[in-house]
Amino acid sequence: KELVVDFSTSSQRHNRRMDADASDAAPSPTMQLAITKDVRESRSHHGLKHGDYLRYRTYCTRRLRRIYKTTKFLHGKGKFQKKELEAEDVDVAKKLLIPLVSAERCWAYAAERKQNAEATQKTSATMKHHCARKLKRASQWAQKLSELTKKLGNARTTLEAEAYASYMRGNFLVHLRNNWKQALLNLTRAKVIYEGLSRSSETAENQIVFKQQIEEIEPVVRFCSYNLQGVGEDSDGAIDAAMLFQDDVKISELLESVQGTAASSAFQPVQQLEWWGTHVPVNSTALQIEIGRVTCLLEANESLMQMDANAMRNHYSELSNALKDAKNMVDSDIRNSFDDRDEQRKQDLKVLHKTLQGMLLETAVQKAEQDVVLLGKELWEENTRTKRHAKLELIRAKNEDAIKAISELADLGTGKMGEHDNEPLLQFCMAQLAYTRGSRSFYIGKLYEDVRQPLEAYALFERTLDHMKEAQSRGNFPGPKVNMFVLKAQSLATMATQSKLSVHAQWARMEVAKDSEMESKFKGVRLNDAEAAPESKTVDRNLEEFLTANGGRPMPITDFPPRMQTLPIGPIFLDAAMEEIEVPDLSHRFKRAKSSSRLGRLFGW
Repeated sequence: KELVVDFSTSSQRHNRRMDADASDAAPSPTMQLAITKDVRESRSHHGLKHGDYLRYRTYCTRRLRRIYKTTKFLHGKGKFQKKELEAEDVDVAKKLLIPLVSAERCWAYAAERKQNAEATQKTSATMKHHCARKLKRASQWAQKLSELTKKLGNARTTLEAEAYASYMRGNFLVHLRNNWKQALLNLTRAKVIYEGLSRSSETAENQIVFKQQIEEIEPVVRFCSYNLQGVGEDSDGAIDAAMLFQDDVKISELLESVQGTAASSAFQPVQQLEWWGTHVPVNSTALQIEIGRVTCLLEANESLMQMDANAMRNHYSELSNALKDAKNMVDSDIRNSFDDRDEQRKQDLKVLHKTLQGMLLETAVQKAEQDVVLLGKELWEENTRTKRHAKLELIRAKNEDAIKAISELADLGTGKMGEHDNEPLLQFCMAQLAYTRGSRSFYIGKLYEDVRQPLEAYALFERTLDHMKEAQSRGNFPGPKVNMFVLKAQSLATMATQSKLSVHAQWARMEVAKDSEMESKFKGVRLNDAEAAPESKTVDRNLEEFLTANGGRPMPITDFPPRMQTLPIGPIFLDAAMEEIEVPDLSHRFKRAKSSSRLGRLFGW
């Protein structure tokens, strides 16, 4: 038998797995390639996590050479012969990596030159032109990838390639700094495609990948908008939704089909959204499907008690993302409805926007409350006081975030959802605010209890009970949540009562221990000689004797502290009659000075 030992590094094994995954796809007119995920993983694993563009560029060079060899797409033997990659040459999905890795290599080279120039503070025209050429070449490779995927790739691969090409083109135009409007158009186009792909993704991992890409694009979009305003153009009116895909209708159709297929297969469209007595019509078809996704996730809140901690956190994160996506779609509809003369539709969109904002704040409050409950259960499992205090500080921060969200939610209920105040929402906010403040006081009291300060803890537990009484008095708002709210308020009040009795007993024990310690300290103290303890043998009392320490303990020099002795106290006289006594004149008893003559005073005699 032959023993084969693999001496390759983990990065090399990772590269082989990625290339093998790409080559496993069978030749078909609908090739699939996870472009965005591949790019982000490659950048993260090969230097860009630490800003090392040289390492990433050399990795792209090595990977490109491997792809050429494994796909047998070589450029002659010995002498280089240029060979263009056409759609007829792409028989496996792995060949689509050739333009992708080539674009990444050119982009990394430009970023490396920029980084070196910033480090040395030496920016020359040659460096700028070199970066511009590399970014232009990266944009051309990305455009080549987009053209190939339009002919060979499926809908998602085509959209990812188009978004990548638009992003590279936008970076190139931003570097040139002479066409801000076109740069903003390309970057916005990429952002819109990534948002659509994120909403239509079936797994949370893919959603995170696309959202990270969106977060990377947003600062560049703001930079372009700022520069457009500097040259006197309106950045809001410069980009219209119709301008994004007017040159390529296929991309627009693919984006709508991907969103519609993915959403309609899982969620039913909702034509009217109800929240705390507010009924808002939903007119857009895409928005109806997105609201259906939100409604489906809201219905899953009833089964939260059967979920573990991680599943519960993932559920709230997914619900928050769905609400943010729906809110962004409403924002886009509001921006595009400026020229619309239908005032009722504008008003419905504004109310829907406020409703989604309120639902997002309510979800934030529920998530913070669940985090507090989970952290409270894990609190006393910690063995060290330092870890317990860290969890208590985290609980306090969660309660502070909940209080802030409740305050913003109450502002929405004061006439901002319609013509009148939303009374049920305001009642819920006041009751929830009292409960959250009570929870904050309770866990701060637990912190004082842990550091053995029972008086402060007792006061905080009393404050918790006051907040719970207020919460129960306000817990008469209409809706199905009132019963659950009353139960959790009673539970927290019971815990506060038990903790209050515990710290009271702790304070009593500390007082008894303090009295016992004081009594033991004064136990040997006497005020008279009769009850005094026998005198100890010291050197100052035995000066006439010769004392040696040989063979025994040395004799102390004197007592310390000194022994207490009783001393007689003289009477105290108060001179109260001094002011009534007339003092005799004794001037005649003083010796008078002799007077001298004038002549003597003149000559100093």
